[in-house]
Amino acid sequence: MEKGVCKVTGQEFEISEDEKARYAGFDLPIPDLSFDERLRRKLAFVNEQHFFWRKSSRSEKRIYGVFPADTAFPVFSDDEWRAKDWSPTTYGTEFSPKRPFFEQLYDFFATVPRPAVVSGGVRAVDGAHNLFDSNRCFRVTDSIRVEDCLYSTMLQDCSKVLDSFLCRESTSLYECIDCYACRELRWSRHCQNCSNSSFLVNCTDCSDCLFCVGLSGKRFCLFNQQLSATDYAARLSEWNFEARPVIETATDRFSEFLATQPMPHLVTSDRRSGKELRGNYLTQCRNIVDSFECFHSSDLQGCCRVSNGENCLDAYDVFGRAKNCAQVVAVGNGAEEVRNSFECWNNVSFLTYCAYCEESRNLFGCIGVRGGENMIFNRQYSANDYRENLRLIREVLERKRVWGKFFPAAFSDFAYNHSAAGDYLPLNKFQVEMLNFRWSETEESFKPSQLLSGGVEGAERYSEMPLRLSEFTRELASSAIFLCEMSGQPFQIHPLEFELYNHFSVAPPARAFLQRLRERMGVMAGRKYVTHRATDEYGEFRSPFPNDYRQPIWPRDLWLATCKNDEARHAAALARAAG
Repeated sequence: MEKGVCKVTGQEFEISEDEKARYAGFDLPIPDLSFDERLRRKLAFVNEQHFFWRKSSRSEKRIYGVFPADTAFPVFSDDEWRAKDWSPTTYGTEFSPKRPFFEQLYDFFATVPRPAVVSGGVRAVDGAHNLFDSNRCFRVTDSIRVEDCLYSTMLQDCSKVLDSFLCRESTSLYECIDCYACRELRWSRHCQNCSNSSFLVNCTDCSDCLFCVGLSGKRFCLFNQQLSATDYAARLSEWNFEARPVIETATDRFSEFLATQPMPHLVTSDRRSGKELRGNYLTQCRNIVDSFECFHSSDLQGCCRVSNGENCLDAYDVFGRAKNCAQVVAVGNGAEEVRNSFECWNNVSFLTYCAYCEESRNLFGCIGVRGGENMIFNRQYSANDYRENLRLIREVLERKRVWGKFFPAAFSDFAYNHSAAGDYLPLNKFQVEMLNFRWSETEESFKPSQLLSGGVEGAERYSEMPLRLSEFTRELASSAIFLCEMSGQPFQIHPLEFELYNHFSVAPPARAFLQRLRERMGVMAGRKYVTHRATDEYGEFRSPFPNDYRQPIWPRDLWLATCKNDEARHAAALARAAG
């Protein structure tokens, strides 16, 4: 194990021999930032929830997007950006070995248009960003192949999902987190192959259960107690979720029950010990090191939010098949051999220092290229000239000890307080500027209600959200503006949202989307390890769950012993945990 010193914080961090070998395998230098600061840098390149009204730099039509009006570079609508009557090659320039590399790349990037939002293969979609091959969605981000979904992030192959995060191959989910192959679930998290249930946590292969934790292969359970089908139906009828006070009471009761139930130090779909996994929220993964919120992936190190990835290093928001990618943000859908790039998707390969490119290969320092090959700074070369020029550029960058380093903070398209870094790792303006990120004084981004109403508040009087679903009529939902009971912010109801509340038979919430989002993400563990202590047998262990987490944190092996439906092992595990 080698020690490094973070150039931002000045604090020591560890670099394992395996990690050094991984960086060498990708032909990259050993990082000079700690894991936390590398994550902060990547998060600063992502805008998940902040949308703005502005004019298109091309048509001057009013559009919405993730860039405010005072953005320095040109911004087109998605249709304008993909139009064939302009070409990013017209912005091409020569690489100069006499100028600092990142300085000239920054100046070049500032001239080329970006799309206001990133999407592809979508229909009947509004308020979405980084959404692909999807239909009838509203305010869905970082997702692929979804339909009839609203107010959700990190979905894959899902339908009828509302107010959820990190769900895959599922249908009919409401207020769910980290669920896989589930259907008809409400207020549940970390579940696999569960159905027709509400308020589940860490359950597998369960159906028709309510208020349960850590069960496997169960049916008709209430607060982890087995009932007959008849008794379960009778007890379930006591909980009418069509009334919001009942939902609030149920949430409180389940929180009290959860506080008595252990949580494994590593959440994964694998019911084995998971010794080949290190991180959290891992579904169908193998050989994972210090990676979080990943699905159906293998051989990852230092990654977050990777779906269908293979052999990736220091990557964030990788989706839809990606292989051999390192130090990237928001790449995928057939990406291979991509280094130090962001927002590159749809069958790209062998890209370095690129952004907003698709259907391309062999690019260096390019932005906005679609269907290109053998290009440097958006200029076309023959295959031989491309290889030779790239060799010469690399020699220059290696002499200056720049080759292989990720983009400086200034390259982020977003101000820190408009990025995912500001959402998940908030700092004040002084701290942001000390770290060389940008801070924006632009007014707060528009709310989802403004998108529904075309950006005009339009109402001097606000309606009160009904307490019961039966009082929530289509007419009221389509015309009323409500006030969030927590933040006081106005919000409206999308037509599909109205349909889904009726589908789930739940009373509509009295809180705006952004408030619901903050509360949902508040139950997630962080991405920084802390030390816990279990029993003398297990000693100390490290986990991303904080010491003050709402549930007791147990080593996964100890937790698994309580989930085997073996009363003797269960009693022994509880005795060990009690000391």
